[in-house]
Amino acid sequence: MSIGDPLIGAFGQPVGQGISRHVFECPASCSNLIGQEVTVLREYLHMHEVGLRITNEQIRGGEVIRSGNVEHWEFDQNGNAAVQQGEFVVEPGDSFRTTCYYNDPEGTRSFGLASSEEMCMAFLYYYPRQVKSIGPGIEFSWFCGHNIGFEACDATYKKASLESTDDIGREYAVPNEQCAVVPDVDPDVDPDVDPDVDPDVDPDVD
Repeated sequence: MSIGDPLIGAFGQPVGQGISRHVFECPASCSNLIGQEVTVLREYLHMHEVGLRITNEQIRGGEVIRSGNVEHWEFDQNGNAAVQQGEFVVEPGDSFRTTCYYNDPEGTRSFGLASSEEMCMAFLYYYPRQVKSIGPGIEFSWFCGHNIGFEACDATYKKASLESTDDIGREYAVPNEQCAVVPDVDPDVDPDVDPDVDPDVDPDVD
């Protein structure tokens, strides 16, 4: 299953100068079309050269129940980045929100196929395979994207400019105000030795 903008429906649209957020939302009607649970084994996220961060949220009943994130995107190293997580289930009625953050200082990038252009998509490797007929001689291999021409699985698209990287919502390296207090430990003292016991005295001898 491919979601976000797998067919580059935003082709030719500018990413926008500076830091920006681009959101593609796949509606619940797309998973309802399949009509049964599937199990996702692996999730891969994909952007290009000016990507900063990418997330893929799974939404059920209006609540985010899971999010696959790549907090620091590096195109030269990632290509397709596998999310570090266990398998999960997609149910009929689930929707997805794929969000990509970019930094285009010159404002020259747009969406397209080249590495110097941008993409925003997620790939879910799942079972059992789902193929549906959506017309005479037309089979639908499950995907959801912007401007695909099929209403049930047509993702909405919104973009916004951001002030700084502080606004992209990275979830690592966030100060924890509830860290446990670790007592000072003398490295020269063996914690397994009772300081009140003379090591040269046999405790079994009266």
